[in-house]
Amino acid sequence: TDFESELGGFYDITDPPLSSGNTWEHGPLFGASTPASCASGEECWGTGLYDMDYTDDDSDVQGKNAFKQSLLSPVLDVDPVDVKDPSVYFDSFHQLMTLSSSGFGGSTYRYVDCAYVEVRSSSTPTFESEPFTHIEIDIQNSSLSFNSGYYQVGFENDNNKIDGRCNGVDRNDFALGGTSITANNPGGWESIKLDLTDYVGQYVQLRFVMEYNKVLPGIGFSVDNNTMPGWYIDNFRFGGKLAQTGSMTVLNMLPNVDGGENHPNGYGLLTIEAETTPTAVLSVDIVDSLTGQLVVDNNGIAMSGLVGVIHELWDINSSTYPSIDFRFNFDSGPDRLSTPVFYGFSIGTRVGTGFNQTYDTPDSPQNGVWATQGMGDILDYTPVVLDYTFTSPKPRPHFSYPIASITPYV
Repeated sequence: TDFESELGGFYDITDPPLSSGNTWEHGPLFGASTPASCASGEECWGTGLYDMDYTDDDSDVQGKNAFKQSLLSPVLDVDPVDVKDPSVYFDSFHQLMTLSSSGFGGSTYRYVDCAYVEVRSSSTPTFESEPFTHIEIDIQNSSLSFNSGYYQVGFENDNNKIDGRCNGVDRNDFALGGTSITANNPGGWESIKLDLTDYVGQYVQLRFVMEYNKVLPGIGFSVDNNTMPGWYIDNFRFGGKLAQTGSMTVLNMLPNVDGGENHPNGYGLLTIEAETTPTAVLSVDIVDSLTGQLVVDNNGIAMSGLVGVIHELWDINSSTYPSIDFRFNFDSGPDRLSTPVFYGFSIGTRVGTGFNQTYDTPDSPQNGVWATQGMGDILDYTPVVLDYTFTSPKPRPHFSYPIASITPYV
């Protein structure tokens, strides 16, 4: 997933919660934030979006407290047959608290906070009390390098290492520390790989952890960086990339010829039930069943690449096209990380939803079910049609022809 308009099955499990209420958050980055943008697209996960100093996220009257922030991945099935590449890939940005001291021999650093990934496994997709353990980054197949955003854990107050108070990583193992921003990578986004070969045949779950350890500067040391946004991830992939495109075709759809008063003949409306994102795009081509060529409607528009939920087909001349096919096209986006999910369609005069569509509303339906929270909560369903008579299709909340009557079904 590229996290565009979707959480990707991830959720925050920070426990205990921080006094500031900050959590791992999903959303867009822009403006004067650090990082300035996500690795791709507009949305990603981070430890408090737009929070430029995570160190004060759990403070009380006695000052700052040490804490961990944790993000949980969905369950991954490392099937030995279906998964050809038992690996996880993601993009990572981090900028953590660092202490420094300058002397005649140059600067000395202490990486007092850390970030790392943990894994747990099970023979079933449900996890009971299975513990999480630290998993090393496959540094040979990542863009990170040792001693540049990725450091060895030492003892307390060791120089040029991660402080031994990094609780989730054993001494002499490695974790993220300092910053991923370098002269050669001013944006700070790195590509990271985790090797899951040891877990083939099992189900696994990953936990992304950032630690603030409340380590005070020692004599001669001071805080090196004023900007400490924490850890951000984007473009999570398990296994190989998706195919760039694919399609499926539904054959020989016939027009209605038994209309009558207030019931039009012809193909009517095509309503699609699908989950999409800005990068996981589902489009449809209307094809002549007899010739295999694209249908051209009465306005001279070739009906190709139609995007959206509702499509008006009554401008198709059913005498010219007595039978049509629907070719549904799936596109996984520029990074080949997300796919549309197609549930079905209806053709004729019915317009509605099975709650398996993508909604941009608060308390939107989940897993095909919409549940009210009470207190007068409502579901706002507004059918929208894309008008392809414009050079760039424009949405409109009405049909080209009047509605004579409505019969509701729930």
